[in-house]
Amino acid sequence: MPIGFPARAFSVADFARFTSRESCELAVLRGELAILQLLPDELGGAAADDNQVFVPPWVAVQKHRIDQDAILPLFRAGKLSRYQALPIFHGSSRVPVEIGLHAFDPAGYTTTLCIW
Repeated sequence: MPIGFPARAFSVADFARFTSRESCELAVLRGELAILQLLPDELGGAAADDNQVFVPPWVAVQKHRIDQDAILPLFRAGKLSRYQALPIFHGSSRVPVEIGLHAFDPAGYTTTLCIW
């Protein structure tokens, strides 16, 4: 925690209550969650259930920026040929705690989107 802030000035969102696809889909309608395609269309991804996760909207925006501004240009330049977006879940929540992004071969790019 940063020095100079009261102990309760920061809180971490808790997405443990989203344990079913139905609860996540309702949260999408309310704007609490967004559907994120792990592997984007531009890299051969499809809008299939096994390529989608539910995340807060800011995560979807951040992932899109990383894909568009970092990953795709490296692929187009021939510096990357493989890409993985690996969600890590906690308990029975359908919202990942984090998503690890790994692009490699021959160069490499790695980052983690920490969600909750």
